[in-house]
Amino acid sequence: MSHSMAEGGKSMATILQIDQVQTRKKPVRRISAGDVAVVALLPVQFFVAWCMPERLWRLIGRMIQPLAVPLYVRSGVSHTKNLITTLIGGRHKNADLNRKVIQEIALGEFISILEILRDYRPGGWQPEIKITGTHHLNNAHNLGKGTILWITYTHGAKLVSKMAIHRAGYSVSHLSRPRHGLSPTRFGIRFLNRIQTTIENRYIAERIIIKDGEFQKAVRSLMARLRANKVISITVLRDAARPAEISFLSGRIILADGACRLSNRTGAALLPLFTYRDANGVYNVEIGAPIDARQAKTEEESVLCAHRDYARWLERFVLAYPGQWLGWWTVCEIKPR
Repeated sequence: MSHSMAEGGKSMATILQIDQVQTRKKPVRRISAGDVAVVALLPVQFFVAWCMPERLWRLIGRMIQPLAVPLYVRSGVSHTKNLITTLIGGRHKNADLNRKVIQEIALGEFISILEILRDYRPGGWQPEIKITGTHHLNNAHNLGKGTILWITYTHGAKLVSKMAIHRAGYSVSHLSRPRHGLSPTRFGIRFLNRIQTTIENRYIAERIIIKDGEFQKAVRSLMARLRANKVISITVLRDAARPAEISFLSGRIILADGACRLSNRTGAALLPLFTYRDANGVYNVEIGAPIDARQAKTEEESVLCAHRDYARWLERFVLAYPGQWLGWWTVCEIKPR
């Protein structure tokens, strides 16, 4: 196979810092109560990650659940429960669905940090990962127009998806933001987030960092890599100048348009990706068939059609693994119809 192989399992990614105009409506907070809680919990998490067998992690996470739920369910428990009820409440027979999903979200976030910290230990973290759909990656490479991995934001999207693509032999340029990681505050960006990104960088070729605001420089960097038939990855977000509201389950979600427009303009394959942990505790990474971002006469219509295709593809996973999807509040804003 002629695609670029990822170099060295522990090689650090090249960091491309892209200066952008800051346009957030609200100023970034200097520090938050959540930062204090994260700092207080990190020594415990380091001890658990390094010294405790992985089979006990879920038990330990349940023991600290009263702390984990308010810390990791960032939009608030009541608001998140309302979102769950709006979207899937009528599609499940489980009357206690809201509580269980909230608990699973908090537990999954706690464990995802343990996984990152475990990888700092000599020998690293070596999870069992099943990956399907790599033939879509291979086919896209053979077409020669580049590949966009459109990564659904789940617990496993942080580290496991990057590990899986790295193991498959692909070098990936990942689009990111300074606030990606443990905290969006100035303190978190400076001190906490590198705990996560340092480990993630082992499994990607480079991290293209954009500040909030204009995206032109980032777009040029991404398009250059696609023209070179490389693989880029973009997490499914809602941050965009022209996001689209799409019907989703029993409500609506708001999706950014950047990945779809890149695919439309370059001809790069747009591959959706979902990472989840199955009933046996094994991580699964599923790469879906290409989403056609050129299926209509105009770019606007094509982008809308691509969003609808992705939403239909995503529904199956959210119904099956609602506690592993972090789109309830952080990725997609959900509005009732």
